[in-house]
Amino acid sequence: MAHKTLTGIVISTKMVGSVTVEVTRKTPHPLYRKLITRSKKYIADSRGMDVKEGQEVTLVETRKMAGNKHFTVKGDNK
Repeated sequence: MAHKTLTGIVISTKMVGSVTVEVTRKTPHPLYRKLITRSKKYIADSRGMDVKEGQEVTLVETRKMAGNKHFTVKGDNK
């Protein structure tokens, strides 16, 4: 089974070993079909990574590490 991957912007690095990433997507309105921007925040594991706020990162789904942390930051980010 393939792991889910998401791309987003780091908005907070205040936790030890974790970051908050905001992922935005565009989806059509169910009735009017106009594109609407939706966003969601994910907590991701960032141990061993040098991640800064405002940086674009890729998240990969992993096992559940905490109550709301089930993604990790992929290693080949710029």
